Amino acid sequence: MDIRKNYLTINQWSRPGIALNGIKALIIHWEANPNTSALANRNYFENRKYGNTGYGAAQFIMDPRGFIIQCIPDWEMAYQVGSKTYLNKALRELSSYPNNCVVGIELPHIDWDGKMTNLVYNKAVEFCYFKLKEHGLTSNDLWLHQEVVGWKDCHRWMVNHPSDWQQFKRDVANYSGNRDYLIKDDRGSEVKELQEKLINLGYDLGSYGADGVYGNATVVVLKAFQRDNNLTVDGIYGQASQEKMKQVLQEKKGELTMSEYSELKDLINKQNGEIDELKDQLADKMDTTSSTNDPSDTHTDAWQWLINKGITDGTTPLHYITREQTGTMLKRYNENNEYLPNWMYDEIVDRFAGIAPYLHKPDEWEEKLSNHEIAVPELLGVFMLGFLNKENTDKALK
Repeated sequence: MDIRKNYLTINQWSRPGIALNGIKALIIHWEANPNTSALANRNYFENRKYGNTGYGAAQFIMDPRGFIIQCIPDWEMAYQVGSKTYLNKALRELSSYPNNCVVGIELPHIDWDGKMTNLVYNKAVEFCYFKLKEHGLTSNDLWLHQEVVGWKDCHRWMVNHPSDWQQFKRDVANYSGNRDYLIKDDRGSEVKELQEKLINLGYDLGSYGADGVYGNATVVVLKAFQRDNNLTVDGIYGQASQEKMKQVLQEKKGELTMSEYSELKDLINKQNGEIDELKDQLADKMDTTSSTNDPSDTHTDAWQWLINKGITDGTTPLHYITREQTGTMLKRYNENNEYLPNWMYDEIVDRFAGIAPYLHKPDEWEEKLSNHEIAVPELLGVFMLGFLNKENTDKALK
């Protein structure tokens, strides 16, 4: 509960500073001043100290927004049920002067009938539950001002709607600290879960996000949700809003939120850009604009040799080759020659220092070179490095 202490000045008219003789009841009042703030009513009690508006006050005053101002400590008397006469029940169960054993709260209302908003009603139930529990009382110890004095229609709505008053007391009795609704100023995991649901539905909670605090931003956004779904717009996350939220989320299941769609779209655009860049790089390397039958100067003789041996048909000398093409080239050459001719060993030995960094287990290669035991596929495996790292292997084989 959001209870803000703002005590009255001790004075003979509204805060006498006299201790209570215990607390036997919690008195419910109406403010008799529609649509006014708790502070305005508190200041009205404060100004009574000048003696111009008679006696009167209560320990607590609720604001239409749900918070409460405490203007007199619990254990001090407030002039709230003073009368020349009292009902017998009050005299019997409270005292001959009930002001000396009761605590009271003034509740706001929206009209002169005393009608309360859902927010005020729910906050009043919560306050009464905890205040009664604090002082060892039960819902049976809730009294209307009228039930004490008999002649005053306070709280007017409850006096004129006795079934609502009985329901109010039942709601307090059944509260047990486990509410099935959320309201402004609530905090915790349930509030955060509500906020996450609202965000998932595309509602904007601004910089607050899902912070677990039921503040003004959450109230505004929930009201928008209620308005969008033809619910009572009160900013309270009650049963109707909970059921509609569940339904809307179920219908939305599998759909993307606007933020999710935007993120996915950006990712796809980024990947498409990377793919286009790779295509451009590949096109450059393939050099498809050049003649497909003209190898580079460095490899003209070798290319002609491959053609003469029937290893390749001589087309696209500047294209990269696939693994299967490499395998075919190895197979074709190996069918004709198992080992290299001696003159090639001498050439490889001269160039071994340049090739070695690109070989697996270069020591074994050096031994094979000395014994003339290098198979043609092994050497062509070195040539494969040229297709994987053309620039470096060209340098190594020069």
